Amino acid sequence: MFKLNDKPVSIYQDLVIGEGDDAITIPAASLLDKATREQFGIVEVPDEQRPDDRFYWVTDNGDGTFTAKPKDVDVLRNLKLADIAASRYALEVGGLILPTGAKIRTDRESQSLIASALLRVQRNPAVLIDWKGENGRVKIDKAAIEAIADAVGDHVQACFTAERIKAEELEEVIAAGDFEDVIAFDTAVM
Repeated sequence: MFKLNDKPVSIYQDLVIGEGDDAITIPAASLLDKATREQFGIVEVPDEQRPDDRFYWVTDNGDGTFTAKPKDVDVLRNLKLADIAASRYALEVGGLILPTGAKIRTDRESQSLIASALLRVQRNPAVLIDWKGENGRVKIDKAAIEAIADAVGDHVQACFTAERIKAEELEEVIAAGDFEDVIAFDTAVM
């Protein structure tokens, strides 16, 4: 953004400086030259950053500045809680690595398949389950599927616990009453 006497000006259209008989017109093509702009006192200033529309009611003042009015704290709370939930979900379905090095998918479909396999081996302990994981195809027995199910269950529970703790931390920040601290609150779980 360019300004002359603290007022925004466009360097892409002719500029009239002064009034009446004392007015001069500077052609837009001349304004593209830095030395010409400096000669007339036109300075380049960084654009003001637009406030985040998620947290503020924003009005563009038309001069490169903005007026921002904070949204209601309940709106902000709901936005932050949704961000916390999204962070938890990404972690939950992002998979895990067992101590053996086996990579286990933890998306919702995989969780269902693991639960189904666990039910099957509980009903028939001698059965071997054909399984295809990220490390390839394997046959797994009751002990292995129980270990996988326990690991996935612990992983999912840890994600939900982390979400609850993060939501409680958010409520503490909201209760303190500093709107900017609420906006700055990190919603990443774990």
